[in-house]
Amino acid sequence: MGPKARLRVVLIIMVIAVVMSASRSGNTALFSSILITAVTMLIIARKLNRSTIILLVSLVVIDVALIGTYFGVERVANRIQQTTLATEQRDEVSIYTIEIIKDNLLWGTGAGTFEHVFPKYRGPDVGNHFTHAENDYLQFLSELGLAGFIPLALIVMVSYGAAIQALRVRKSQFYRGIAFGTLMAMNSILIHSFTDFNLRIPANACLFMVVLALGWVSLYSERGGKDGSALRRHRSKTT
Repeated sequence: MGPKARLRVVLIIMVIAVVMSASRSGNTALFSSILITAVTMLIIARKLNRSTIILLVSLVVIDVALIGTYFGVERVANRIQQTTLATEQRDEVSIYTIEIIKDNLLWGTGAGTFEHVFPKYRGPDVGNHFTHAENDYLQFLSELGLAGFIPLALIVMVSYGAAIQALRVRKSQFYRGIAFGTLMAMNSILIHSFTDFNLRIPANACLFMVVLALGWVSLYSERGGKDGSALRRHRSKTT
């Protein structure tokens, strides 16, 4: 049980948790983020070392084929197959939320007001009570307007760029690993947020802020040696 083996066990537990949740969007976001981040790193680094390739392949193949067999991946697949526009109301909620955005494009209706404003816009085809828009992007736009949404989007974008830059300029496998994990986490939450309200949950929002900070840590934190020298040269070029 060396360090890599312990890490692998932790990753297995995390994947089991996601699969057992039977969340359609959660499982889609997890494995999509692995693929997107791997392709991004391949483009930036031009090559992936063998250990990284083995890790990514094992996450997708072994976890789905073996762990999923015992922990319910079939249930997730069945839920995805049974999902239709007739059984879901999220698309109608999104349509009516867009109407809220149109009427309050610049300043929004105010943070936390969606539950109170939405009933005025929803049609008879939405019978359930919705406290959230089931789409973080639309809810942020409806509540905060462009004035609040754009600064938040810029924070995410520049943090994403910092993690990508870390993959480009850092030589340390440690910091490159942090950058890779940061990109995976960001890709996952950004994909999942299209069909859920993850960032309206305080624990998720706080964790996402930590992930954004790790993007900057991976780029600017120093441990000395050749990597520190390369980072200082990068800073001098950018300034």
